[in-house]
Amino acid sequence: MSSTKQVIALVAASLLVLLFGLLGLELVFGGWLRGDSWSEVDKLNVVRGRSTEYDVRRIYGPDAAPVRYTRDRYGLRGSCDDPAQVRLVTLGGSTTDQVYVSDGQTWQDRLQSRMTQAHSGRTWCVSNAGVDGHSSFGHIAALERWLPLVPGLKPDYVLLYVGVNDAALRTERAPSDLRADEPAGRLARLKRAVNENSALLHLIRRALAARADAPLFAAHKLIFPTDSDYTSTAPAADIAPLVAASSEAFRERLRRLLQLIEARGAKPVCVSQPSLIYRRYGDAWRGIPDVFTHQGRKFNGLDYRLAILSINAVMAQECPAAGGHYIDLEGAGFEPAHFYDCVHMNASGAARVGDLLADAFSQQGIGGLRPLATSSRP
Repeated sequence: MSSTKQVIALVAASLLVLLFGLLGLELVFGGWLRGDSWSEVDKLNVVRGRSTEYDVRRIYGPDAAPVRYTRDRYGLRGSCDDPAQVRLVTLGGSTTDQVYVSDGQTWQDRLQSRMTQAHSGRTWCVSNAGVDGHSSFGHIAALERWLPLVPGLKPDYVLLYVGVNDAALRTERAPSDLRADEPAGRLARLKRAVNENSALLHLIRRALAARADAPLFAAHKLIFPTDSDYTSTAPAADIAPLVAASSEAFRERLRRLLQLIEARGAKPVCVSQPSLIYRRYGDAWRGIPDVFTHQGRKFNGLDYRLAILSINAVMAQECPAAGGHYIDLEGAGFEPAHFYDCVHMNASGAARVGDLLADAFSQQGIGGLRPLATSSRP
């Protein structure tokens, strides 16, 4: 056999091995053999049955160890093996998901540890159902389509750590919330089958959707703003009506969330979120420019501040009115060292969130604890 034919044969054999390898991975990790209602959950960009190590040196520095990120077969993150033992489920976007905070170090892990201590060592399970990129549109879909499928999951509380994505004046669902349904027809059905069952396409699509939706301030890379970055000194002249309309639309979505939580026999715990998008300098506020884009226009950190404060006010009204609780972390005094970009926290920040939540649970009597007049921790 000539050398040319040998090279061709070798290339062909390599391609066949690669092809069969990809087919094997698709069968193992894809949804081709399932054929069940969980295929609908894949539209929510939920990761299920995966344990991954992420290289985070671009975020935490050249000596940073890889981060371990694990989701169980139901798409939940945490150490609770039995969904029936879960006392609290957390819903939110990337600040709840915490892709680049290792298993065991998320704020849910810290809250679970503190609550377990408060219950004399009896494990008080906290399960993480946050999904990177989800806004309130995605949270509604999660309560409607995903969490009811988890066998035995009947939490006492559902914690909503929400607002960061909605504050960008989001008026409709995005690909990171829920992929659009395909039209009817043979070709469309084939395309849908590939979209819903292909593990490879699912990973690619999830990465692209999150990257397309993520504004610069939430880019999952080291963004450490200094004083010179806070150059915006005034919000847009016409921001007030935009914020009012966005907040009222959020109010309707929040009410739907609260209805779904009540229908599951749980109580809501709504929590506001801190960020580095705006800062106070003396008596004035300054913001980072070009924080998000809405209808082709760029808005700054002070526009974002007005929007997030309005959303927080809505939660402060609606959640207690629905028999739940509201916890304000937006003004809790986090330091830049708690973050790796303008909204996402590192393990240190996650620990502080967990401690503050545990303190608030004690103060408000959440989780079977006796209400306290003041915090048990500084």
